[in-house]
Order: sequence, then structure tokens, then C-alpha cells
Amino acid sequence: MPDAGPATLERADIHVRVPQRVDGVYPDLIHAEDWTAAVDRCGEWISDRDALTYAREFCLFGTADEVRAGIARAADAGATRVLLQHVGSYDLPYEMMDSFSEACMS
Repeated sequence: MPDAGPATLERADIHVRVPQRVDGVYPDLIHAEDWTAAVDRCGEWISDRDALTYAREFCLFGTADEVRAGIARAADAGATRVLLQHVGSYDLPYEMMDSFSEACMS
């Protein structure tokens, strides 16, 4: 199956080529045991501009008001659910869920 990731990123004007395997990150970038090390290694390929563009293009990103507006736009477009995904591999996202619900769902 072809990897659709690069084409999706390019449509958002993000042009990067991250190797399939990155030495020093176990087991891989998506599931890294040491998330800080994985993020540091990605800095070799991903600029701050690219990371910000990605967040704005593909994520609910910004202040609580901006996130609520993004949820409303998604609902208007037919979305019935929002997936919360935290940065990190093995830590449960309790703090993120609490802060999201307090800031954006009240």
C-alpha cells in the first residue's frame, strides 16, 4: 500500500522526507519509547514552520476559543466525533483530557 503521508503534507505546502528508519529511536518515530529524543531527531527534517503549518492545517490548534470554533466547523461539515491525541507514546493523557474538557467543553 503506498504511503499517502507525503502527498497529504505536500498539499499543505510541507515538503519533507523523513527516512523510514531513524537510528537512535526505538521502535519507530510514531511509537518512540523516548518521545523527547524522537522529537529532537525529527528536527533534522521538520522545521518549526512545517510543524506549525501541520498543526494549523490538520489539527484543532490554538486558544480555547479557536479550538471550539474548529470543533464547530468540523460539526458543520458532518463530523460526529473528535479524536484527542496527545504528544507522547506511553503516558496516559489524563492531564490533556482534563485541560481540554475544562477549557473547551464547558
